[in-house]
Amino acid sequence: MTTTIENLSRPPAARPERDQWIHVAPLEELCRRQVMVVRGADRPIAVYAHGPEDAPQVSAVDNRCPHMGFPLHRGTVQNGILTCHWHHARFDLCSGCTFDLFADDVPVYDVETRDGEVYVAAHPRQTDPGERLRRRLREGMEQNISLIQAKSIIGLLKAGVDYREIVRQVALFGLKNSRLVTALPGAQTGSINETNPTVGANLDE
Repeated sequence: MTTTIENLSRPPAARPERDQWIHVAPLEELCRRQVMVVRGADRPIAVYAHGPEDAPQVSAVDNRCPHMGFPLHRGTVQNGILTCHWHHARFDLCSGCTFDLFADDVPVYDVETRDGEVYVAAHPRQTDPGERLRRRLREGMEQNISLIQAKSIIGLLKAGVDYREIVRQVALFGLKNSRLVTALPGAQTGSINETNPTVGANLDE
C-alpha cells in the first residue's frame, strides 16, 4: 500500500537555501508499509524502508523509472536493489546507479529521521546534469542503443547545452571509432579536427 502526502514542511535545523523537506511518516509506519509515495517539488518520490528489521535503512528515489517511466513503487526491493517490474531494470537504492545499461541512473533524494519521523528532501541531490548526460550519450553510442542516445540529447538540450557541442561530441566519437554515427541529423557533416574540434559551415551561427 502506498500513500501520497502533499504537504511540504521544514523540520528543525533543516539545511538552508533550497532545502525544503517533506514529512513522510513515522519511521514505524514506513517500515510497516515498506514504501510510501510523496509529492516532491516537481515529481513523485518513492520513500523506502529496507534492510533488517532491527536496523532499517531509509532511501528515496524518483518514483518514475528512468527507462520508460513505470512507477517504481510497484517494483520490489531485495538486498538494497530496486527492480522495476516493467522491463526489470535494477537500481541501487542508496546511490540510484543502474545495473542495466538500457536504463539510466534514477535520481536519489536525501532523507533524515528526526525524533522517529522520516523526512525527505523536496529536490533530488544536486549533480552536474550536463556531465552525466554527456557520459550517457557516449555510452549509448558505444553500445549502439538509440533510446539512450535520444534521451541524452534531449536532456542535454533541456539543460541548455549548445547543440553544436552535442554535434561535436557525436562527430568526434564517429571519427575516433572509424565509423559513421547517426545519433544526430547532420552529425557527419561539417569540418572536424581532433586537436581543435569545430563544426563547420553546415551549422548556423
